[in-house]
Amino acid sequence: MEECSKGGLSGMNDTEVLAVILSYSKERGGAYTAAKKLVSYFGGFSAVLDAMPAELMRVGELSESDVVLLKMLPQLFREYMIEKLPGRPEIRSPETAGAYLLPFFLGETMETCYALLLDENERVIECRKMATGDINVSHLNIRSFVFAAMDTKAKFVVAAHNHPAGFAIPSDEDRAATKSLYNALASIGVELADHIIVADNDFVSLAEDGFFDKLKRGAAKG
Repeated sequence: MEECSKGGLSGMNDTEVLAVILSYSKERGGAYTAAKKLVSYFGGFSAVLDAMPAELMRVGELSESDVVLLKMLPQLFREYMIEKLPGRPEIRSPETAGAYLLPFFLGETMETCYALLLDENERVIECRKMATGDINVSHLNIRSFVFAAMDTKAKFVVAAHNHPAGFAIPSDEDRAATKSLYNALASIGVELADHIIVADNDFVSLAEDGFFDKLKRGAAKG
């Protein structure tokens, strides 16, 4: 604790940082011993925070209050990063969309879906959580997206969801859901501008890889 107060966390390794956190719920020697076991077993600080509660209790011999403390951290980080986002930026490219959306998925271990709702000038109105569910389960609920767009009078929507246990690579199911959502929003005069797939601190844009060009050509033919 004394070292932390003097120099912050920058000069500490993963075990030392974790020990500082655990020292708020355990005595100092026990905190370091538990931290060393956890980092050695899981491979790093972030991996410890992402681990299942039962595993944390078993490997680190942690109490329920210890685990609650650790599991709160990613949520606190996420809320902090979201609070730091600019109020109503313009979202005019896949890069700006992805950069804006990444903080919403920080530390998420469940598949989660958001709708980034934009006005006629492509400025953010709201980023609304649409669903959270089991890992690897798709949650593009068409009706809820349509309702959110109508509720906020959005003119553009960017859909986003994460692959918490995989890579930021769109699946066939992601593309099919995107097509259905694109058509449903178009029916009420709203454009689905992009669908961002997030994994870890990386993202892929379906607009950037040309999928939306195919959707627009298909709509023009129809």
